[in-house]
Amino acid sequence: MVDLMIKRNENSITKFTKNQVEIFLCSKANSDISKIELSEFELNHYFSIRNPSRRIEFLSVRFLKNHFDSSLAIGYLNNGKPILIGSQKHISISHSKNYVGLAVAPHPIGFDIEECHERIVKVRDRFLNDAEKDLFDQNSLSELTIAWSAKEALFKLNNNDRLDFKSDLILREWNKTSIISSIMLQDSEWKEVELFVGIIENLILCFNFE
Repeated sequence: MVDLMIKRNENSITKFTKNQVEIFLCSKANSDISKIELSEFELNHYFSIRNPSRRIEFLSVRFLKNHFDSSLAIGYLNNGKPILIGSQKHISISHSKNYVGLAVAPHPIGFDIEECHERIVKVRDRFLNDAEKDLFDQNSLSELTIAWSAKEALFKLNNNDRLDFKSDLILREWNKTSIISSIMLQDSEWKEVELFVGIIENLILCFNFE
């Protein structure tokens, strides 16, 4: 299923490229503040975070962002979506238990990473409608995780943060390939979205094309 150009560098960053989308991925273990250059704006934000796990995620994302362009800072819109301040590029951020990912694209991007875990079986009824259950093997952890990751990518792409995962984010077609056809309800209209999915060992990645 993987159809990505993959490059690893000496900083333990893995870079994936697909069409015009660039994805940077690293382990949270790389998040040593002494090795990460932060702007004054970012440093103030870092010290405002109380949760140790959130601090690690914050640093990991900046570690990846600096690999893309250390002159830019990450800010947030009122709806919580991340932006690259002073850049026309769009970004999306995702965390899993052990990894952090940053997607950069010339168009609005929704990006998600997930590590397969058996808990996905217990929550599948919360995000899959009956038609979608026919697309994904209900006994496969990887396929259920792909479905969840696709919905998360759609959610991050959407402008509305009050969405029903079962009725507003719809996975319409998947033939066990790297492409999932979907639609999402945005601003009272249905929008078609093509999603790419890839599996790297136990890590699933999903993001949209323009």
